[in-house]
Amino acid sequence: SRHTLVHHLTLSFACLGLSPFQDDNVNSNGGEAVFEIEGDKIRAFVLYNTDAKQNLMDVLVNETLYEFDDLGAIVVSVSASSLDGLQNNPSVMAIYPDSKVELLDL
Repeated sequence: SRHTLVHHLTLSFACLGLSPFQDDNVNSNGGEAVFEIEGDKIRAFVLYNTDAKQNLMDVLVNETLYEFDDLGAIVVSVSASSLDGLQNNPSVMAIYPDSKVELLDL
């Protein structure tokens, strides 16, 4: 559901001490952000120019895990070379680490 996805987004950044709106990609300890690796894929939260979403989605076929249209963002699982390509893509505004979180039922 939408609430679950937004909760996932909020917890992902909170766990890393990051904000999707920071200008620099650093963790709360002042070092470089750490991206989670699953096999040979890297999970990333990508902020994009909303007028270029379709072009970006065409590039990321089968690599998009979540879409947050209201935020102009997606979560992807891509190879290291694809992540490098995204960093140079004019449709991409910023890239941040994303990590899986699970909600505890207390």
